[in-house]
Amino acid sequence: MIDLKTKQAFWSEQLPFFKEKYWIPGHLDVLEFDMNAGCFDIAEGVKTDLSEEDLFDVYHRVNSGWAMWKKAVNFMKSKVPTWISVNDELPPTDIMVLICWADAPDVTPEQDYMTIDEDLNSVWANYQNDPPSHWMHFHSVPNVSGAEQ
Repeated sequence: MIDLKTKQAFWSEQLPFFKEKYWIPGHLDVLEFDMNAGCFDIAEGVKTDLSEEDLFDVYHRVNSGWAMWKKAVNFMKSKVPTWISVNDELPPTDIMVLICWADAPDVTPEQDYMTIDEDLNSVWANYQNDPPSHWMHFHSVPNVSGAEQ
């Protein structure tokens, strides 16, 4: 379970983007964001020509959009490759991975793999004397371009 502070940090980060991209900005004028509940509420005392039914429609539209926004952001974050510290986990043996060094962030990542030495220890094939601090799986290259044609 994610704690409230973590959720609030995520909401604070994403709200400006959501509000900027929301397709009917006037809807946001009659709502306010509740940082404890993580959703929009109908603002108290806002003067509007909208009927109560229309206000509830706006409330549901915006909160549905917000729910979809959060799901999309979390889905995309789960798809982004991440660097893994060698202190946390080593890559599988004989699988090529990208490697980098924390003490040399300006060095372009290299390719290497873990292999087994004569003593049955896992070692980096090409960087035994200067082992990397982080590694990342290669991800499959798409066979279709995402560019507009």
